[in-house]
This record gives sequence, C-alpha cells and structure tokens, in this order.
Amino acid sequence: MKSREPERKRVKRMPKGECRAAARKIIRRATVRDKTGYSDTTIWRLERKGLFPSRLLLSEEGGAVGWYEDEVDLWIQTRVRQGGKRPLVQWRGGTTQRQGDGEDPRAASSSEVR
Repeated sequence: MKSREPERKRVKRMPKGECRAAARKIIRRATVRDKTGYSDTTIWRLERKGLFPSRLLLSEEGGAVGWYEDEVDLWIQTRVRQGGKRPLVQWRGGTTQRQGDGEDPRAASSSEVR
C-alpha cells in the first residue's frame, strides 16, 4: 500500500531584483505622521511638490495608502541637522553670523543714520 502524499506545486521564484522589492515594509499613514511629526495635509503638499516619497495605493478606492518605510526613513535622515549647530543667518549687509553671536549689524547701521 502506497502512502498518499499531497502533490507539491512548484513555486515560481522571482528574479533577484524583485525579491528585494517584495521584502520592503509598507507603513501606513498614522506611522508616517508619527515618524515625521507632519499632518496629513503637510505630507500631501510635500508629495505634490516632489519633496516627500510617493505614496502607494493599497486599495482600488485610494482610501488605504502606505509608504515604503526605507524611503521615509531616508527622507527623515536627510533632514536631521548635523552636529546640533544652529543655521547661519544671512544679514542684508552681507555678513554671515549666527543669531545672538556678537553684535547685530543692523543695530550698528541704524545708530549711524540717526
């Protein structure tokens, strides 16, 4: 008597490039809001301008959307300031200095005019 084993179906293997894409994690709207700190409207505006990763439609109606987590994380990393330094302020007079460092060039020019 032979034992009956279920037939094994051959599984199609995807090419290597497609395997990586299939393994990417998709995160939903609430997670993107938590990670970025931005509202839905701000995320939508940045997307429209091409300044934020594009969303994926997860349903035909378009109500369920998501983003690739690695793209959102990379976007966040590119926006983190380096070294905790404040950004430089460009004064109209052409001198560049940090806000609050030294004398305000505008104050000096306004006292000469008086």
